Amino acid sequence: MSVKHFIQITKPGIIFGNVLSVAGGFFLASKGHVD
Repeated sequence: MSVKHFIQITKPGIIFGNVLSVAGGFFLASKGHVD
């Protein structure tokens, strides 16, 4: 399996977008106070 094939499967752009929105939601929910 090549690196190009692996990148097609994992879709790093979509994963990065999901992580960004989850992190944003977490910080909004915690109101700036992260334990």
